[in-house]
Amino acid sequence: MRVLELYSGVGGHRAALHLRTTTKDPQGTDSDASLSDTVTAYDVNEHANSVYALNYAHTPSTMDISLLTAELHLDAFDMWAMSPPCQPYTRNGPRLESADMRANSFLSLLKQIPLLKQPPPRILLENVLGFEKSDSFQLFLEILADCDYKTQGYLINSNTCGFPNSRPRFYLLAKRAPYVFKNPENNGKHDLVSLEGLTTNATANPVSNYLEVSANLDESLRISHRALWKAADQYDIVRPTHSRTCCFTKGYGKFARGTGSVLCMASDDEILEGAMQLGFQETSQAAASNDISCTQEAHANDNHNITADSAKARRTQIDWTGGHTPPHITAALDFLFDLHSTLRAKHKPIIDAAQSEPPKINPRTGEPVREKRISAKRKRALDMERGSWPDSLPPSPLSVLRLRYFSVREVARLQGFPEWFQFPEKSVLTNEQCWKLLGNSIHVHVVKGLMNYLLEEGS
Repeated sequence: MRVLELYSGVGGHRAALHLRTTTKDPQGTDSDASLSDTVTAYDVNEHANSVYALNYAHTPSTMDISLLTAELHLDAFDMWAMSPPCQPYTRNGPRLESADMRANSFLSLLKQIPLLKQPPPRILLENVLGFEKSDSFQLFLEILADCDYKTQGYLINSNTCGFPNSRPRFYLLAKRAPYVFKNPENNGKHDLVSLEGLTTNATANPVSNYLEVSANLDESLRISHRALWKAADQYDIVRPTHSRTCCFTKGYGKFARGTGSVLCMASDDEILEGAMQLGFQETSQAAASNDISCTQEAHANDNHNITADSAKARRTQIDWTGGHTPPHITAALDFLFDLHSTLRAKHKPIIDAAQSEPPKINPRTGEPVREKRISAKRKRALDMERGSWPDSLPPSPLSVLRLRYFSVREVARLQGFPEWFQFPEKSVLTNEQCWKLLGNSIHVHVVKGLMNYLLEEGS
């Protein structure tokens, strides 16, 4: 197999290719000898290339993919594997699609396919959901059809493959005649959600299967005092017994909302004890029922009653129920979140930091200058100037939960990377830099299954 790995990142496609035959570390083993000679990789990210080189003793080329032409032996490969930039197609962006400059390298690459004497027999593409509805995808399909390819598209989430991590992605598989798919009835379909031997209806493994004990002692992973007060209501919090985590993105560790889950290390007993020290009163009624009204009645004489809105918000944020958490612990959690919300609202300055500066006046017109969106960095600076209210408060009631980020190793495991896959020391790449690389990477287990199917010949 001669493989061209485009937008190679940390080498997720190569890891999937390697795991098709062995689980052994590729460094110094005969099993990866052929891969080291036949995998050609391209990526412009220096941090990603350093991780790639650490694992495969081979550094990808930093040549701009938009400069690749048919004359550069692009037809000397049995398979192309690629994950083009997703920003033009992601739902959180402007969705400029082909008009986005970040799509230029991919569009340029597509134009080279008809110019090749021998286009690659197989192509595997991974991208975010929404790519399959873009103009770039339609152009890709037209070029592939003109070059005698058959295509199949799959919308697969890794949590349907035994992993707790939710990572829904679109995958396009293409085969050029005379090669044919094992399931030709799927040709031309691009909304398939399952694949025999890969997806399953079984319950995903618990989060505990992917944790490392040493991470609980790593202070750099703890959610800070400031972060708890400022953004605790935005984190997605899971426990080791849960069987789901949110998709980890490149913003993990930097932003709280929608970037990945954080882990609660506290046991049931620790949660209950911490809540009782703060005024929670466990009653037989609260312990016997998980109903919100019972929880409200149990705390009717408390100054921090559980309101329907706060309880609903907490239950939306965290799925503590479903048989994982006893009712009286759920009641204690309701109390902690409500107390946190009450104290935060009481102490947070009424005037937002963004409004603390006097409006600027245009000297020519005498009218107020239209306000620009304040950056997170500037807002934090203004908060500090105004007394930095989170730093002046005692520990949040939610500190009882002992929240931490998932370690780099744990995130890699949740995304299917094998145990031998390494990252540089923190002095070389920080946690935030490694999380960013993983957020831009693929789910190795899913891609391995798709490669198996792509390389399997039909009759």
